[in-house]
Amino acid sequence: MKFEILLQQLRFELNGIKIKQTDIVERMNFSILACRGILSKMNHIVSNSSFDNETEEINFFKNIKIFPLSQLVYYSEVRSFEIQYPKASITRQKKYLEKKIKKVNKFFDYNIEFIQYAKEERTHLDILYYTKKNSNSLNITNTEVYYRAPDFSTSHDILLGKVKAYESFINYLENKLFNIRNSRLKNQK
Repeated sequence: MKFEILLQQLRFELNGIKIKQTDIVERMNFSILACRGILSKMNHIVSNSSFDNETEEINFFKNIKIFPLSQLVYYSEVRSFEIQYPKASITRQKKYLEKKIKKVNKFFDYNIEFIQYAKEERTHLDILYYTKKNSNSLNITNTEVYYRAPDFSTSHDILLGKVKAYESFINYLENKLFNIRNSRLKNQK
């Protein structure tokens, strides 16, 4: 299927970017462009054809589109974080990280029911969450738009992408905080 080839292409491109780009912000910039490019290609395919059935449509929005979308959200969040990250004071860096972690945890708390639905791999609401015909009826995603076109979105695909991205982003933040605390302990010895 065309989508599998696009996903392989994206994985290959992201790995290449990771190897070539040492600057974190530049790596995020190139990764964001790669994700947007693949999503644009997927959008073109979806806009110019129709799904054979609801099962195929649900699979696309729940499983296929989610990889480039979640990567886009993740790279966008890391980029934004790194640009705003304090450069000097370790105390300020630590406070900033703790504030960001708190914000991400608040997102998880706010969306706990949907997150449980996704983690437990439930399917009884998939027709509402992952088909275009219901895209406006249950839109609980916030106003931050990473990539949303009316014929290329459902009510919950962006939210699912954000959940998956934030799972990685929280690990990124916690690792950064761990490294700061460790370097502080080493400096005190």
